[in-house]
Amino acid sequence: MAQGKGKDEVGKVIAFLADYVTKHFKAEEEIMEKHNYGGISSQKTEHAQFIRDFSDLKKDFGKNGVTTHLVLQVQNKLCNWLKNHIGNEDKKIGMFLKKSA
Repeated sequence: MAQGKGKDEVGKVIAFLADYVTKHFKAEEEIMEKHNYGGISSQKTEHAQFIRDFSDLKKDFGKNGVTTHLVLQVQNKLCNWLKNHIGNEDKKIGMFLKKSA
């Protein structure tokens, strides 16, 4: 966004996430189930919420195209997801798997 390319990139990000999120979450949940990860329920809940949020963004994109509001929403959702979920919750899975190996 700082380089003025936010609107150009949002379409690419939405297209990428449409495929990636489903495959990634499924694979991650299968690993958690296979190794009896205790936090799987909260992980699944967070994954489902991200999918709902992403679906809303995708609908907005389809209806209104790329708007400044959409660019900001995508940036906000992705940054929060990276920082909070991946940076905290997914790291817990990694630590659990290392301990159980």
